[in-house]
Amino acid sequence: MLSGSLEVVRFNLTVPYDFKTATFIGEGPTLGTHQQSLSFSGDGMTMFSLSSTVDTPIVKTYSLGSSFGVTSASETSSINLTSRGYSLRGDEVETFLDIEFNRNGSEMFILSATTSLLNHQILQFSLETNYDPSTAKFLGAYELDFTQDPAHRSDGTAKPFGFAFSSDGMNLYYVQKQTKGGVDRITHIELECPFGIAKC
Repeated sequence: MLSGSLEVVRFNLTVPYDFKTATFIGEGPTLGTHQQSLSFSGDGMTMFSLSSTVDTPIVKTYSLGSSFGVTSASETSSINLTSRGYSLRGDEVETFLDIEFNRNGSEMFILSATTSLLNHQILQFSLETNYDPSTAKFLGAYELDFTQDPAHRSDGTAKPFGFAFSSDGMNLYYVQKQTKGGVDRITHIELECPFGIAKC
C-alpha cells in the first residue's frame, strides 16, 4: 500500500489463490518510498525488499517472527549489490524492479531496467549461504528481448514490469509493458537447466 511511503500488508485467503476470499490481517514495516519488490524465503521466515533507487541496487533482509508474519518483521541487513561483484552499466541509468530466488535460496535474481529499449536484464547471483544476500556473488546476466513489436523497437515505450520462474525452474516468464499504447506482452523462455539465466 502507498501512503507517502510503502508498507507491507498481509491478507489471509480462505481459498488458496482466491483473492475474493481475502481477510485483512495487519500491516508490516514501512519500507520507505523506493522499495519496488518483495520476496520471501521458502519457509516464510525471511522477507526481502528490493530498492528501485536509480543506480543503487539495495536488497534489505527482514527476519519474521512467524512464517510470513510481516507484522513482526525486523530488518537484519542491507546490501548494495555493487559490493557483490555487479558493475553498473556506464552511461546507462539503471533501476531495479523485481527480486526472485530459486527453490532453496542458493541463487538470487534481479530485474534491471535502463532507459534504453535494448538493455534490460535479469541478473543472477549465487549465494554462499541460502537466502543470505550478503553472501551473494554476481554470475552474469540474461538480456531481455523487447524488440518483438516493430512499432516500439526504438522509441523506448516498452518497459519491463516483472518476471517469474516455473516451479521446476525450467521456464522463465517476463512482462513487457507498453507505456504509450500498443500491446503488453508476457514472454515465455525455456531454459537449458533449472534457473539457468547465466550459468548454462
